[in-house]
Amino acid sequence: MAYDFTGTGSDDAIITNLTAHNDQRSYGLWVYREGDGEGGLGRMFDKRDNDAEVEFFFAFGTNNTYNFKRVFSTTAGEWSIPEPSLNAGHRLLITYDSSDVANDPTIDVDGVSQTVTVVATPVGTANTNTSAYLLGNRNHPTSGFNRSWDGGLGEWAVWDRLLTSDERTIFKSNYSALFIPDGLIRYSPLIRSLNDRKDNGAQTTNDTPTVIAHPPIIRRAPIASAFAAAGAPPAGLVIPVAMDYYRRLRVGA
Repeated sequence: MAYDFTGTGSDDAIITNLTAHNDQRSYGLWVYREGDGEGGLGRMFDKRDNDAEVEFFFAFGTNNTYNFKRVFSTTAGEWSIPEPSLNAGHRLLITYDSSDVANDPTIDVDGVSQTVTVVATPVGTANTNTSAYLLGNRNHPTSGFNRSWDGGLGEWAVWDRLLTSDERTIFKSNYSALFIPDGLIRYSPLIRSLNDRKDNGAQTTNDTPTVIAHPPIIRRAPIASAFAAAGAPPAGLVIPVAMDYYRRLRVGA
């Protein structure tokens, strides 16, 4: 099951156990937007738990965009894409290298590379903090949980490198992030429980995001339960366990 966040007036949040930074990052997630969220700035993820802001991905309702922001020592960098359709599930993938202010992120929606607009060019060096990443909200030091997402989130994955073109194809084809193990440091599918599927790290909730139906995901399955209807994998697919096949599993159906 994925999780649903109720937007304005809600303190809903999932507090992950990921606090580390890295210059090169790829972020994947499944998103179902029902509105723009609290303040018209609902967070899909935000590395801010009672700390200064450093990095977040959000819906900017006024501009009808999704924005990725990375705070630097002098001027924060910010980039936007046109917002995907409302009331529909989408697979989003962001790759970004913060080691050079000349770099722009790439952002894919359902496997299609989007035109990224530079809202602000970063100046200085990328800031860091010790906060955990939050899904579906932020925790402001004085205002608290005041940027609740409005809609569903699931399949959150983080890699400490930039995914290749073939790997981006795998991700958009509804494969689990576990099929791309190189550099994968966190994977939170949010299926039935909050436990992180990478490193088994415990996650917690603030308030009560609601369990909802999970999107169709292709996961590894033992040979005894695999079936051939899954078809051939995309080019470059990594099968982590040689005895594993894969199957299409519609969780919660």
